[in-house]
Amino acid sequence: PCVAGDKVPTDTARTIKTLKENFGIENSKIKVIFNKTSNVKIDFDVLLRAGETIGYTFDTSLSIPDSSLFSKIGLLRKTIAEIYNEDVDAYKELILTAEPSQKGALLQQDLCNRMAVKIRPQLIAIYEAVTGQKAILAQGAKDLSKSPKKAVEKAKKVDTEEAPTEKVVVSSSDDEEL
Repeated sequence: PCVAGDKVPTDTARTIKTLKENFGIENSKIKVIFNKTSNVKIDFDVLLRAGETIGYTFDTSLSIPDSSLFSKIGLLRKTIAEIYNEDVDAYKELILTAEPSQKGALLQQDLCNRMAVKIRPQLIAIYEAVTGQKAILAQGAKDLSKSPKKAVEKAKKVDTEEAPTEKVVVSSSDDEEL
């Protein structure tokens, strides 16, 4: 991953050059993910131009937009998989029927879900491009409408539970689970 700035893109170019020249790593094995960007061509202009010098072509589609989603789900101690529901209205009924002490956490989860719906396909595409594997992601909040009580119970525990990790199941070329 690479973030825009003065030093990081230059270090990224040097790293790519070193991997190629000193370790014989082929271009196809090197992937750069442009992180926290609103416009790769502007934010990473120096790095993209350095690609010509080091003989590397960057895939500018491998970018993660600058988003408050990641810090917000960190504060909630949730993962994208836990709050994600492609139905952006999934939290509405939960929020309306929740106790006042739970509404704040559910409103934040709803906000994060709306951001996740937009960014998740891009994250999946990046994962698949980098690994060459099909991503099969757990559907954490997919069943919100079936079990709203569980979602409310989880909202009660926001401040006390440890941050879980998103489950990613990757299939090998032999279709074995890894």
